[in-house]
Amino acid sequence: MLNHPQFNYEEGLAAHYELLSRKRDRLNGLLSLLEQLMKGEKQMNFDAFDEQEINQFKEEAKTRWGHTHAYQESEQKTSQYTKADQTEINRQGQAIFQAFAKLVGNDPACEEVQQLVEKWQNHISKYYYQCTMAILSGLGDMYLADERFKHSLDQYGEGTAQLMADGIQYYCQAK
Repeated sequence: MLNHPQFNYEEGLAAHYELLSRKRDRLNGLLSLLEQLMKGEKQMNFDAFDEQEINQFKEEAKTRWGHTHAYQESEQKTSQYTKADQTEINRQGQAIFQAFAKLVGNDPACEEVQQLVEKWQNHISKYYYQCTMAILSGLGDMYLADERFKHSLDQYGEGTAQLMADGIQYYCQAK
């Protein structure tokens, strides 16, 4: 993937992250809808069921990065997941983001943050594509450089994106 002359891995990672974030946001919308219904609200908002934005993003990612090994590896892995698998994978990812959010204010080099960086890298490698140090470093940069990433991560708590980026930078330099 990194050696392919037409592949921009920062853009590829950004697109993949955006897709996962949109899926997470969609699931959060569905959970919110269910919570409202469980509280007795009878009016349903069907926006939570709208996958048009996610599908549009999928097509864009396929057009731009469909030729890359990482995209193909991710497609191969994710095509085998059931809805239950996807829900569990998303839950695990959200748990990692929530754990980072709880550590905001800590030194990015501290053991707890560094363990979470490794856990995040392993999560990506296990469920999507091999997350090398170069890819991980690029992700860390994008968490701050792209407002969509920063906004998505900071939904877990203000400063989450900064801590993840700084923690990843330290992790990659230390390895």
